[in-house]
Amino acid sequence: LGLAQNMLLTRSNAVGKGMERRRYELATIAAARELRSTYCMTAHSKFLRDDVGDEPTMRAIASDPSGANLDATDRAVMEFAAQVARDLRDSEISVSRASVGRRFSSASVRMISMR
Repeated sequence: LGLAQNMLLTRSNAVGKGMERRRYELATIAAARELRSTYCMTAHSKFLRDDVGDEPTMRAIASDPSGANLDATDRAVMEFAAQVARDLRDSEISVSRASVGRRFSSASVRMISMR
């Protein structure tokens, strides 16, 4: 797992304890989609359908991942979770770039990237 996925997993474990299960699954599906984790998207869609018993919502998300078919609260939960995942992913990229910058000169980075 990448840094963003590990950080999101840590946060989701902490957040999930105080969150209604259906809402947790919606948030996790949205974050997994943002991080392009097919495995997590599939697993949590299955949890939404089988454990929560909400097949209609699972089908609505599958047919339109934007969440347009969901009510305003569900859309807001999914949009917020996707934004958190995006922020974590972007932070991971910034940290990686900063690490490269500390180890290599700008000329070295350009030379490596041209290969």
